[in-house]
Amino acid sequence: MESDLRVFVIGFNKCATKAFHQFFSYNGLKSVHWENNVLAQDMWAQITGGKDPTGLHPGVQVFSDMECVTDLDLPPIEIYLHFRELYNWHPDAKFILNTRAVDAWIISRIYHMDGRYLDAWKHHYATRDVFDVIDRWRQSWAEHHAAVREFFADKPDSLLEFDVDHDAPAKLCRHFEGVLSLDVKYFQVIREGKKTPSWWGVDAGEIVAAQNAVLSIDPNHARAHGILSL
Repeated sequence: MESDLRVFVIGFNKCATKAFHQFFSYNGLKSVHWENNVLAQDMWAQITGGKDPTGLHPGVQVFSDMECVTDLDLPPIEIYLHFRELYNWHPDAKFILNTRAVDAWIISRIYHMDGRYLDAWKHHYATRDVFDVIDRWRQSWAEHHAAVREFFADKPDSLLEFDVDHDAPAKLCRHFEGVLSLDVKYFQVIREGKKTPSWWGVDAGEIVAAQNAVLSIDPNHARAHGILSL
């Protein structure tokens, strides 16, 4: 096992980032995940200072959920969007574009943190319209996926695109064959439950708007979560 290998999970949150973190951790690698916004803040401080993005986390091999969104005193920090800087500092690293069906991803983000995550993005986008947020998320999703695929088109050994809804863990292990010895049994994706969030601390009118947005995106999913009509 190469102790100096870096692995960057550069897909968005709510695309099984924690599953990747746990998978590599259980396989013996030192992995760091989100750290309540601190990971992204540390990496951004390094990037803006012209330093190695991983410099404040010596010995860490795997980085996932590299974002700071819920700290409303700061602009959103999404380190995965800065994959070029990560590559420039670590050209021998492995990158994982973790992805899923975009509609399911949007719904998962709406429900995340009982609606407080959605509220944070409303703050950053300076809007109270959930559909405006969704449109921006879709645009960011499309632009990021296209940019990653274009950048790594001539670097196929550096990037693994992994669909958490359809790809088997064996695909992940095959990509690292000869570099890391990985056990597939440690890759477990935690699926969302069937209940609606508690929406603790969220305005009642905005709860209705969020539920209506979910219903418009996927009526079957919405009904499974108890949302029955617009």
